[in-house]
Amino acid sequence: MAFATVQGQRFEIDDKFKAGDVIDGNTAAALNRLRVENICNNFRNRVTEILGEKRCEAKEKLTKQEHEQLQSEITEYAASYDFSRSKRGSKSDPVGVQAREIARSLLEKQLKSRGMTTQDYILSPAMGNGNERLGKQRFKEKIVEISEMPNIRKSAARIVVAQRSINQEVDLGL
Repeated sequence: MAFATVQGQRFEIDDKFKAGDVIDGNTAAALNRLRVENICNNFRNRVTEILGEKRCEAKEKLTKQEHEQLQSEITEYAASYDFSRSKRGSKSDPVGVQAREIARSLLEKQLKSRGMTTQDYILSPAMGNGNERLGKQRFKEKIVEISEMPNIRKSAARIVVAQRSINQEVDLGL
């Protein structure tokens, strides 16, 4: 079950597909097109960063070296791209949002206890190996991975229920 907001109104929409479904060629093409669009959107800022604003405005092409560098990053990112990672933690999933906050907090505390900053971790060989863009993406993926742990999800659900209860019970006198 998914939730969608249209003109500020929230609606439930049944999920059409499930793991293991066989899909037709048109559906496969549509999903592949969406995947490519998502990957392009995720790299738009990176291309702008490499070209710089003046070259972007002039619609200049990347140099061969720049293109090869970006192609390598995109290929590596695309190999591990997963649609499900972008759905959890969306605003329509308050438990997911809370779980990601818990996950980020836990990860940052563990890094601090090891004498590392978030930036150190992002640039570490295990994450980005000096590539900040790739490291940030992997950091986000790590947060999602942690947020999906059953004990994290349960804690997040308890917090969301408690927040809703407080919202219903407390009159701020406004």
